[in-house]
Amino acid sequence: MVLLLLLAAVFVTYGNTLANDFVWDDIHLIAGDARLQSVEYLPSIFSNDYFAFKDDVGKYGYYRPIATVSFMLDRALYGLRPLGFHLTNIWLHFCCCALMFLVGRKVFPNSQAIAAIGALFFAIHPVHTENVAWISGRTDLLSTAFVLGNWLLADLSRVQNGWRRAGWTALACVAFMAGLLAKEMALGFVAIYYLWLRRDGCPRRLAVSTTVPIALTAFAYFLWRLYAVAVQMNHVTARPAHEFLATAAKTLWRYVGELIYPLPLVAHIENPWIELISWQGILASLGVVAAIGLIFSLRHNKNLVFLCLGFAAALIPVSNVVTLGAALGSGFPIAERFLYLPSVFFCWGVTWAVHHLWHHTRGVLAFAAVLCVACVAISIQRNSEWRTSRTFFESTLRHAPNSFTMLGSLAFVDLAEHRYQDAETNFNKALDAHRQINDGEDVRLVTGLALTHLFMDKPHVALTMAQAFESKVSIPVLTYVVAESHRRLGQLDEAEVAFLRCISHHANFPNAYVGLARIATSRGDYDQALGLFEKTLSLAGQVPEVYVAMGDVHRMQGDKARALSSYARALALNPKLASAEAATGVILAEQGDIQQATVALERALALDSQLYSAEVTLAILLAQQGRLREAEERIRMVLQAEPENRDALFNLAILFANTHRLPEARAVLLDLLKRMPGHREAARLLLKIDQQDTSRGPNP
Repeated sequence: MVLLLLLAAVFVTYGNTLANDFVWDDIHLIAGDARLQSVEYLPSIFSNDYFAFKDDVGKYGYYRPIATVSFMLDRALYGLRPLGFHLTNIWLHFCCCALMFLVGRKVFPNSQAIAAIGALFFAIHPVHTENVAWISGRTDLLSTAFVLGNWLLADLSRVQNGWRRAGWTALACVAFMAGLLAKEMALGFVAIYYLWLRRDGCPRRLAVSTTVPIALTAFAYFLWRLYAVAVQMNHVTARPAHEFLATAAKTLWRYVGELIYPLPLVAHIENPWIELISWQGILASLGVVAAIGLIFSLRHNKNLVFLCLGFAAALIPVSNVVTLGAALGSGFPIAERFLYLPSVFFCWGVTWAVHHLWHHTRGVLAFAAVLCVACVAISIQRNSEWRTSRTFFESTLRHAPNSFTMLGSLAFVDLAEHRYQDAETNFNKALDAHRQINDGEDVRLVTGLALTHLFMDKPHVALTMAQAFESKVSIPVLTYVVAESHRRLGQLDEAEVAFLRCISHHANFPNAYVGLARIATSRGDYDQALGLFEKTLSLAGQVPEVYVAMGDVHRMQGDKARALSSYARALALNPKLASAEAATGVILAEQGDIQQATVALERALALDSQLYSAEVTLAILLAQQGRLREAEERIRMVLQAEPENRDALFNLAILFANTHRLPEARAVLLDLLKRMPGHREAARLLLKIDQQDTSRGPNP
């Protein structure tokens, strides 16, 4: 009955996350990690950094192989549909609630109600939204599930003898190792288990000897992690000890405050360093001393001592003595998701305190009802902020408007959605915010801004910016910007050298092979281009955009059937890929199927309203159907957004010429030739107009 209640509570609280998309790190860790497509990458997953697949200067030395394996299983089951991944998170949260209830029955053997209500409170507490609503937050879900499972197994081994005891102990150690491989938060269990044994009446020596297998497992994990990704001391240890301790004390109380009053919930928390001799430092330190004194004075209350010390022990891994990822300028690293395991003790503690101190049954029930409704309402609202990357970053920036990390992340979302003007604005804001708290430039932001200029058809600006930083930092993406800028400027030899330089630094960088393939396409070497695209697919997996590029090559070869097949393959992988719909529409138009071509182009524009090449092609088809006014409106709309769009200018001139508006056609052509003196088709059409020839001109 209790488990059914917990299941209902979890799905009511987190059911709306099933509509959420991949957000923030999800995009890189799931959609961008080709290792998830084959079990042959398992050795690599267990022997490398969490972000090892990524050429990113922001790696933090994270080690989460169990989480990566869980993503691999989800991808095998659900493909790249976020719903399945979110469903797994919900089930994992329910498993943690159920295991917490089972462990709680051992912690409070005389009151099953505390175990049940504590687990229910845990199920709906709003501070867990970051762990459940965010797919990448499942590291804490996995770690906590294995820790609680290990607790049950270790406790079971205590009542066994001989080989059975050894077997159950070994199984408990395996579960503990799995928890550590999910996230290092499990390290706190070594202290928690010792405290539990002492609270359960176990003599000190026996408690130590019983804890030894768990401690040895933690040591083995430490050695393996040192081999796999190294264990670095955090920059915070360079701070004076008194400053470190004062800020740690303040952070402890901030965590307690988050659990008591979880508003506002925000992913980017600024937690500035404080001096010990400051009002914050003095209050925080005195608070810790007072809490220690209170616990000591009540040391005969074993439950109280265990719950308080267990909470503190669960926070040991986030003491920041070893490296933890945190945005520069945010101060002492802190995050809501770090509270998942510690909140087990908080929820038990609140339930235990209410049970013992508040004897008015109706009052307790009324309080519990109000608390449940409030927690569920806050959680549901918070879940909606994780709906998409845009909603998440925008909601976070409302609370932290000067966070260059969030501004930069929102700019990358703008870039992915082709909102280049917004991306440029947000990258510049992020760089300004970064300069206020750090010396020098953030290479990731500079790279994003250079990419934005590249996509805004400003290759000269992108090239200058990327070259200035490429000499300082060796990052494949920067070298790629240099190479792609050269390619778009028509400097194919320089572009080829830069792409090869990119590959020499990182042999498995897919975009470099795409660039070389486009160069081969420009030179008419279609077979080489297709071979390079196949190489890209072998490195990056089934990338729909690559199939679109291959379809373009087949189209240039005159093989329209294979081109359509490639575009169909791209759409099968990503039905919302506007470029594949647009390319399909172009081929259908060339085959004379104007109606189906129009439908395909309209679908493309519904997916991406800023796909101006599709807009121009659709305008041409509308003109061929006699819908001249609508065609002209579409072309003018493109020119309003991109005044220098040569295809739009040329086809507007054709439209004017075919409707006998020769002076307007001549003016447009002169403007186009002023911008692009080498545009031969424009020069020919202008000559025809000057000769009073009103024929249609070249087909678009």
